[in-house]
Amino acid sequence: MKIVVVDTDIWVDFFRGKKELLEELWKRQLEGKVRVVMSVVTVMELLTGKTGKKDEKILLGMMEELKVIPVDYRLARFAGESKRGKKINIALADYLIGMTAVFVKGYLVTRNKKHFEGIAGLKFLEA
Repeated sequence: MKIVVVDTDIWVDFFRGKKELLEELWKRQLEGKVRVVMSVVTVMELLTGKTGKKDEKILLGMMEELKVIPVDYRLARFAGESKRGKKINIALADYLIGMTAVFVKGYLVTRNKKHFEGIAGLKFLEA
């Protein structure tokens, strides 16, 4: 089963009414084809955004249904060692989200592939 890390932009789309992609991933998860996860960094990004109370309640409910990958010592060390000595111009949040997908040997789903350029071993799921 493929592990799919959903980037923040896909969640933002969902809350703006573009629900098709996330709903398709959810359907694939129910069929046992993928396992949808998210980085704890995405949780932070979403909760610091302009999320209304209704959307926040939906988000928190959905997070109970999927695994949230923490940035713990092992992931932090993995990401840090992977970046050491490389000049990669990526925002820290995006780097951690991308490295989460690499760390769990999964695929990243995003509309913003350019944000993740330079992350070795990162695979994208074409949904």
